[in-house]
Amino acid sequence: MVTTLGVVGAVHVITPEEVEEKVPQGCGYSAVNKEVGVHMMLRGFIDVCKEINSLEKELTKLTKQIDGLHKKMTVPGYESKVPEKIRNDNTVKMESLREMECHLKEGVEKMRSIA
Repeated sequence: MVTTLGVVGAVHVITPEEVEEKVPQGCGYSAVNKEVGVHMMLRGFIDVCKEINSLEKELTKLTKQIDGLHKKMTVPGYESKVPEKIRNDNTVKMESLREMECHLKEGVEKMRSIA
């Protein structure tokens, strides 16, 4: 179904543990969300330096989001003044942002390995 919807060739689903073994050199990475990412052969098709800059800009935006949320969560009285549901939502959001940050950093490193 993915190949039909995306008009792509072969699609292989791999687990995070299989990345080192099954993703060929020259592939780039894009995080879709904290659980899903896409590896695609890029060597010879893209300007790697431009892509690295793009990923670094995304990472900068994400870092600002993380810093902003961290600032909210560390304000004096946060635990007593902010409702539990919002605190829990913020914790989940922070975990998701941190995971995305990790994926983007990995993506930058992979792009650098292509260059």
